[in-house]
Amino acid sequence: MIKRKNKVIGFETPEGKVSINSPLHMAIEVGNNKSVDIILGYMSKIETNGSRMFRDIFHKLISFQNMKLYIDGLPAQTNAMMKK
Repeated sequence: MIKRKNKVIGFETPEGKVSINSPLHMAIEVGNNKSVDIILGYMSKIETNGSRMFRDIFHKLISFQNMKLYIDGLPAQTNAMMKK
């Protein structure tokens, strides 16, 4: 079980892989495209960069309409910021 701030965010499978338990992952898993687009729309409105949490399904999200909004809203990181 993987916890962050006392909340379960995922599980480690018997093969040693991490399985993330998020609404976005669940919507992708069951093929609920409308929910995926709604979640991406809301994620595009917040300032927090949560893209690391779903890098395993990023390739599945590219075709969604609100993915562009989400990517456009991500904070830019300069080389100077990356070195800190």
